[in-house]
Amino acid sequence: MMRGFPQYRRVLVVAAEVYSRILDYGDRTSSVFFGDGAGAVVLDVAPAGFGLLGRFLYADGQLADVVGIRAGGSVEPAGVGPVTQGRHLFRMDGRRVWDFATSTLPMVITEALTVAGLDVRDVAMFLLHQANVRLVNACLEALGVPGSRSCLTLPKYGNTAAASVPITLDEAVRAGRIHRGDVVVLAAVGGGMTAGAAVLRWY
Repeated sequence: MMRGFPQYRRVLVVAAEVYSRILDYGDRTSSVFFGDGAGAVVLDVAPAGFGLLGRFLYADGQLADVVGIRAGGSVEPAGVGPVTQGRHLFRMDGRRVWDFATSTLPMVITEALTVAGLDVRDVAMFLLHQANVRLVNACLEALGVPGSRSCLTLPKYGNTAAASVPITLDEAVRAGRIHRGDVVVLAAVGGGMTAGAAVLRWY
């Protein structure tokens, strides 16, 4: 138990995105990819050897301008000028996001597996941030993993960003693709730029 933090038996983790409120529908480089969505998981105590086995987080603040909304906060309030310029809407440098995600996702997954004392060959299912199909496939290829050991929900829901991992986990479980004892990897990227991966043994 971490010092200063109480220990709980169950924790509810929720991720939700409402991109429809912030997209610039005139920007075809970003608006066509995103969808609204939400997902949640309940974390409970698991027997020894199950549950979270390893994790790894990464951040590169020098890439803070790659994804985001420029106006609407305390630094630049959403006044007439910024709104007229569309600075209150979501912006993304697609090429730089691609470069970051395709290099960093495989790295954080590999590091998390190392922490867990495992290898990609031990993993039954890789559930990745559903940014786009090509990106997911590029990350799997970099890891030497066939597409059959992953799950895609992007064609159904679009890129729901933070919500895409719990949504994809739920769909994989409902489809009977994850079983007790399976090692599962969850991994995602985010603005900032940030990335993280978690390795767990399903109970």
